[in-house]
Amino acid sequence: MKYLLLCCLMVVGCTTSQTKDTTDLGKIDSKDTLLVQNVQGHTDTVVIDKRVALFISPDTIQIEKSKKELGEENFYVGADDYMFYMSNARDFLDSMKIATLDIQGKKFVKFMYSNKSQQMIALDTLPALWSIYF
Repeated sequence: MKYLLLCCLMVVGCTTSQTKDTTDLGKIDSKDTLLVQNVQGHTDTVVIDKRVALFISPDTIQIEKSKKELGEENFYVGADDYMFYMSNARDFLDSMKIATLDIQGKKFVKFMYSNKSQQMIALDTLPALWSIYF
């Protein structure tokens, strides 16, 4: 059961949105400043205007819901595995000098592309509790 849960979490965690925008955000190094601000009147939205790897974490409501669905023990086994792989991903991105940003407690991420197009993502619709969006 433990391995089945791990496999399911890995498959769900590795999937991305069906609408993938390949617009280049431009290069960024860890010294660049990211535009991370609240959209006027919307404190639940983060705006990103540079290339960055987003580490998205669940809020307490999502965690409690998942605990009830999976059972507390299974949830913590899966969460421990997620944390291990997220840590490995962060180490790799740091070694490649790719900027990272942690997102928690927000509902939306708005990407502002260099060609003036925009993309809004509702974080509660992502298929996994913990995600990396790049």
